[in-house]
This record gives sequence, C-alpha cells and structure tokens, in this order.
Amino acid sequence: MTVSVDAGGTPNLSYQWHKTSGDIAGATTSTYTKPNAQTTDTDTYGCTITNAFGTVTSGGAVITVNPSTPPAIVTQPLSHSLYPGGSINLSVEATGGGLKYQWSKGASAISGATKSAYQVASVVVADGGIYTVVATNNAGSITSAPATITIVTPAAGYETTIVNDKPEAWYRLNETSGTIMFDSMGRHDGVLYEHQWFASHFGCSRRDCGKQ
Repeated sequence: MTVSVDAGGTPNLSYQWHKTSGDIAGATTSTYTKPNAQTTDTDTYGCTITNAFGTVTSGGAVITVNPSTPPAIVTQPLSHSLYPGGSINLSVEATGGGLKYQWSKGASAISGATKSAYQVASVVVADGGIYTVVATNNAGSITSAPATITIVTPAAGYETTIVNDKPEAWYRLNETSGTIMFDSMGRHDGVLYEHQWFASHFGCSRRDCGKQ
C-alpha cells in the first residue's frame, strides 16, 4: 500500500503521516508505504506538512484493504496444435486478489513467464509439450488444468502431395442483383472452372476473364 502527497512551499518541508488513530511512527516523507498491507490497515490516511511559515494538513485518503480469498481458476488455458512458425497464446483467468502467476512446461518453471498470459511468437518443434500455470496469493495457490501444445511438422513432399490431390477452392461472391455469376471454383492446377457464363456476360474468353 502506498500513499503520497505533493506539496509546495518554502523549503525545508517536513511531513507527518497519520490515520484516525494518530501519527504513524517513522512516516515522515512525502510518500508512505506499508508493505504487505492487511485488512486491519483499512483506514483514512492524511499528511501534515510543515515549514517555518506554518502548517497544512492534506485531505484524507480512504484506503480499503479487501481480504484475500484462495485463488480460483475461472477460465483454463486451452490445448491447440500449431505448425512451426505459429504462435503459442496461452492464458488463464483467475479470481482471489493479489495474484501472482508462474507458467511451467512439464515440471520446469519457465523463466519470466509470470503473467496471466504466456506467448511464444514463432514456435519450433521443441516448444511442443504440456503447459500449466500456478496462481498464488497469500491465501493459497491453485494449478491450472494442463494445456497440450502440439507442433505439427509436415512430412517431406507435403506440398507436392497436396497439389496432386487437386484441392478445390470455392468462392461465394454474394451478388444481390443482376445476372453476374454468384459462385466460382478453382483448382490448384492452373485451370479455371465454372467461369463460362460469367465470361459470356463480359464478352471475354474464359482464360482472360479468369485473370480479372
């Protein structure tokens, strides 16, 4: 918990923080910090500033420290498959307040992976594995369900196999009026299909119209 005050006036300025029960011992700078605040620190905080010409007291800042509850995971990280060069995007949503996170791959913690989301921009085969995250606060901890990341590596000759299989692409153009073609189909073999009446409408050959 940190509260601060910004005051002007002829130096030197002295500070004294206080709450409703009185002055806070040792709180004599423009900023007051209470590490590891507890619910008992809920109070109204203010600061009295003094110099050789007088004294002024700040307005009160009401600080409420809510009780921590054990972490609970609302949304688990999801498994997915990627090709090399794809991106890992894992995330978790947890409740409980004051949460800290640590992602792991298998049994090993991932250095620097301490946020609710974990990303790898361009994966390689070695990035495949089982990922989990632990959410922790001062009331406890919880481990997410495992998310399996699978890196799929195409077999040698994959591209040739796909071309030889003659895949088809279907384009739905969704015109709402007129006599222009609604759909078009093409294959990955350099030949255009289903362009005949589209071509006749524009008065060009099938090959030429296919280039438009």
